Amino acid sequence: MNCLVVGAGVSGLAIAYFLNKLGHKVCVLEKESFPGGLASGFEVEQGIFVERFYHHWFSNDFAILQLIHELKREDKLVKVNSNTGFFYANSIFRLANPIDLLTFSPLSFLGRLRLGFLALAVRRVKSFEHLESITAVDWIRKIAGTEVAEKVWIPLLKGKFGKYFDKIAAVWLWNKLKLRGSSRDKLQREYLFYYRGGFHGFCMDFKDYLEQNDVKFYFNEEVIRLKFKSRIAVEVETKNRTFRDFDVIFLTPPLPIIKNLLKEEFEETHQWSISFLANRCLILVLKRSLSSTYWLNVADPTFPFVGIIEHTNLDPPENYSNYHLAYLSKYLEKDDPLFEMPTTEYFEFAVPFIKRIFPSFSVDWVVKYFDWRADYAQPIVEINYPEKIPPFHVPDSNIFICTMAQIYPEDRGTNYAVEYGKRVVLEFQKRFDLADSETNKF
Repeated sequence: MNCLVVGAGVSGLAIAYFLNKLGHKVCVLEKESFPGGLASGFEVEQGIFVERFYHHWFSNDFAILQLIHELKREDKLVKVNSNTGFFYANSIFRLANPIDLLTFSPLSFLGRLRLGFLALAVRRVKSFEHLESITAVDWIRKIAGTEVAEKVWIPLLKGKFGKYFDKIAAVWLWNKLKLRGSSRDKLQREYLFYYRGGFHGFCMDFKDYLEQNDVKFYFNEEVIRLKFKSRIAVEVETKNRTFRDFDVIFLTPPLPIIKNLLKEEFEETHQWSISFLANRCLILVLKRSLSSTYWLNVADPTFPFVGIIEHTNLDPPENYSNYHLAYLSKYLEKDDPLFEMPTTEYFEFAVPFIKRIFPSFSVDWVVKYFDWRADYAQPIVEINYPEKIPPFHVPDSNIFICTMAQIYPEDRGTNYAVEYGKRVVLEFQKRFDLADSETNKF
């Protein structure tokens, strides 16, 4: 069948891969001049790329690791020991293993035990449906107590979700904890994977593989309109041209963009009432390292950043002309003044907060900085979230949807972009009665 994929992010690339594997003809439209979506990169130094928004893979990200195996790119995978920290009350703590937990002084001894018990309680949950109707805040209070909730999880939830912090469903936090726990070995060590050349390199390698297997790409083609006849899409209009002669369309942009493309034809789109947070990443190129920590969670609601991720503690400085790279991540609403603040002003705003955590930091360390924004970076997973999720297939149409808002109960990420890309292709095979003949190629 002739398949049109809108979007060359990781989910769009994955859909193209699985469709191509099943023998379908595939064409991919992408509004940017490069693939990758939120996993795409930029040139931080001449010929050296890094992600616009920080990325890594966990050891249990099986879908993406299997894909890299199938692409025969295992030689580009790098295994790295994770090094995380926790900023609270103007101090940095490690919380990587049970010993760190027992010495976590902000909590009483009973509080430390209850925080540790939370990890055991997470593993005992076999069915998550009862967690869909309770908030993460209420669940944490019940399982770990008020002290743990107030000093650890509520500040982190506020930093991530802002005013939505007490509306997030317990299932979201439970699954985060479950997945992180299952990524550790018997000694409670956590390892991460990175790709030589970064996620930009991975997306380019993926795109090249698909092109070599007859997948057609059109870049700089932003879809602005779909034309329908009785719920069947017959034309796709971009700013440059109109595409016809396709049997089916796979839409992978953020859900609000998909809704705008479909709302005139499909009344059911009004039921997909999922809210999103934007993200702004300030990336510092430094002469010196801030610390030895890769991922620093910030549990201080007065601090504007949910985390400081020193990328070169994951991928070494020698890969970046011996500079050190640090991301300052902020989730916020699109109408927040911080989201529209000019880049220079935003950098100057950030400096005093960096010095609060790293007192020796000086602006003299900064060689240059970059600023990236994404309008739709994090769905708000509220209670009873499944009621709002759109189906993979829009009934009585030739439209299939694969977008981060459908990833559930897991949180969005490139691993699940691949997994859900496969799921939507399987749904497509089923809807068009193709499953019996070809799906065993998976």
